[in-house]
Amino acid sequence: MVQRGEALIGWLNDNQGAVIAVLTLVLVAITGFYAWQNRRMVDEMRASRRQAVAPQFVLDLNLAGPQAVFLDVHNAGSGPALNGTYEIRLHLKEGRRSVGPSDPMVGCPLPRGPRTPLQLRR
Repeated sequence: MVQRGEALIGWLNDNQGAVIAVLTLVLVAITGFYAWQNRRMVDEMRASRRQAVAPQFVLDLNLAGPQAVFLDVHNAGSGPALNGTYEIRLHLKEGRRSVGPSDPMVGCPLPRGPRTPLQLRR
Protein backbone atom coordinates (compact mmCIF):
# COMPACT_ATOMS: atom_id res chain seq x y z
CA MET A 1 0.00 0.00 0.00
CA VAL A 2 2.86 2.34 0.80
CA GLN A 3 4.45 1.64 -2.55
CA ARG A 4 1.22 2.35 -4.36
CA GLY A 5 0.84 5.73 -2.59
CA GLU A 6 4.45 6.62 -3.35
CA ALA A 7 3.93 5.68 -7.00
CA LEU A 8 0.86 7.92 -7.20
CA ILE A 9 2.73 10.82 -5.61
CA GLY A 10 5.63 10.25 -7.96
CA TRP A 11 3.31 10.22 -10.99
CA LEU A 12 1.60 13.44 -9.84
CA ASN A 13 4.99 15.09 -9.36
CA ASP A 14 6.12 14.02 -12.81
CA ASN A 15 2.88 15.14 -14.52
CA GLN A 16 1.85 18.10 -12.39
CA GLY A 17 1.48 20.47 -15.34
CA ALA A 18 -0.93 18.15 -17.14
CA VAL A 19 -2.91 17.46 -13.97
CA ILE A 20 -3.28 21.20 -13.26
CA ALA A 21 -4.33 21.85 -16.88
CA VAL A 22 -7.02 19.13 -16.75
CA LEU A 23 -8.32 20.32 -13.39
CA THR A 24 -8.38 23.92 -14.68
CA LEU A 25 -10.48 22.83 -17.66
CA VAL A 26 -12.88 21.03 -15.32
CA LEU A 27 -13.14 24.19 -13.19
CA VAL A 28 -13.79 26.34 -16.28
CA ALA A 29 -16.54 23.95 -17.43
CA ILE A 30 -18.23 24.00 -14.01
CA THR A 31 -17.98 27.81 -13.84
CA GLY A 32 -19.46 28.12 -17.32
CA PHE A 33 -22.36 25.87 -16.35
CA TYR A 34 -23.03 27.97 -13.24
CA ALA A 35 -22.89 31.18 -15.30
CA TRP A 36 -25.36 29.75 -17.83
CA GLN A 37 -27.75 28.65 -15.06
CA ASN A 38 -27.44 32.03 -13.36
CA ARG A 39 -28.29 33.84 -16.62
CA ARG A 40 -31.41 31.72 -17.06
CA MET A 41 -32.46 32.49 -13.49
CA VAL A 42 -31.92 36.23 -14.00
CA ASP A 43 -34.05 36.17 -17.18
CA GLU A 44 -36.86 34.35 -15.36
CA MET A 45 -36.71 36.79 -12.44
CA ARG A 46 -36.79 39.78 -14.82
CA ALA A 47 -39.85 38.41 -16.63
CA SER A 48 -41.58 37.64 -13.35
CA ARG A 49 -40.89 41.13 -12.00
CA ARG A 50 -42.20 42.78 -15.20
CA GLN A 51 -45.36 40.72 -15.03
CA ALA A 52 -45.86 41.49 -11.34
CA VAL A 53 -45.69 45.27 -11.79
CA ALA A 54 -47.43 45.53 -15.17
CA PRO A 55 -50.49 47.78 -15.33
CA GLN A 56 -53.79 46.07 -15.97
CA PHE A 57 -56.59 48.21 -17.34
CA VAL A 58 -60.06 47.24 -16.20
CA LEU A 59 -63.17 48.57 -17.91
CA ASP A 60 -66.41 48.63 -15.95
CA LEU A 61 -69.70 49.46 -17.63
CA ASN A 62 -72.53 50.26 -15.25
CA LEU A 63 -76.03 50.83 -16.58
CA ALA A 64 -77.65 53.98 -15.20
CA GLY A 65 -80.79 53.80 -17.28
CA PRO A 66 -82.03 52.62 -20.65
CA GLN A 67 -79.60 54.83 -22.57
CA ALA A 68 -77.01 55.94 -20.01
CA VAL A 69 -73.88 54.02 -19.11
CA PHE A 70 -71.21 54.80 -16.54
CA LEU A 71 -67.79 53.97 -17.93
CA ASP A 72 -65.00 53.37 -15.43
CA VAL A 73 -61.46 52.72 -16.63
CA HIS A 74 -58.92 52.13 -13.89
CA ASN A 75 -55.61 50.41 -13.29
CA ALA A 76 -56.02 47.22 -11.28
CA GLY A 77 -52.35 46.25 -11.55
CA SER A 78 -49.70 46.95 -8.96
CA GLY A 79 -47.53 49.04 -11.32
CA PRO A 80 -48.19 52.54 -12.59
CA ALA A 81 -49.83 53.07 -15.97
CA LEU A 82 -47.54 55.77 -17.35
CA ASN A 83 -48.20 57.20 -20.81
CA GLY A 84 -50.62 54.40 -21.54
CA THR A 85 -53.13 54.51 -24.33
CA TYR A 86 -56.20 52.44 -24.78
CA GLU A 87 -58.88 52.16 -27.39
CA ILE A 88 -62.52 51.45 -26.78
CA ARG A 89 -64.61 49.92 -29.56
CA LEU A 90 -68.32 49.48 -29.19
CA HIS A 91 -70.21 46.94 -31.25
CA LEU A 92 -73.97 46.91 -30.80
CA LYS A 93 -75.95 43.80 -31.67
CA GLU A 94 -79.57 43.02 -32.59
CA GLY A 95 -79.40 44.62 -36.05
CA ARG A 96 -78.93 48.12 -34.71
CA ARG A 97 -76.28 50.41 -36.05
CA SER A 98 -72.73 49.80 -34.88
CA VAL A 99 -70.54 52.52 -33.49
CA GLY A 100 -67.46 53.07 -35.64
CA PRO A 101 -64.59 55.53 -36.11
CA SER A 102 -66.81 58.02 -38.00
CA ASP A 103 -69.29 58.27 -35.13
CA PRO A 104 -69.04 61.61 -33.28
CA MET A 105 -68.95 59.77 -29.96
CA VAL A 106 -65.88 57.70 -30.90
CA GLY A 107 -62.53 59.42 -30.80
CA CYS A 108 -63.58 62.09 -28.34
CA PRO A 109 -61.49 62.23 -25.17
CA LEU A 110 -62.95 60.42 -22.24
CA PRO A 111 -64.12 62.79 -19.52
CA ARG A 112 -62.07 62.79 -16.34
CA GLY A 113 -63.44 61.93 -12.97
CA PRO A 114 -65.19 58.94 -11.52
CA ARG A 115 -68.42 57.68 -13.04
CA THR A 116 -69.07 60.12 -15.82
CA PRO A 117 -72.18 59.09 -17.79
CA LEU A 118 -71.91 58.51 -21.53
CA GLN A 119 -75.13 58.64 -23.51
CA LEU A 120 -75.53 55.85 -26.05
CA ARG A 121 -77.69 56.95 -28.95
CA ARG A 122 -79.62 54.63 -31.24
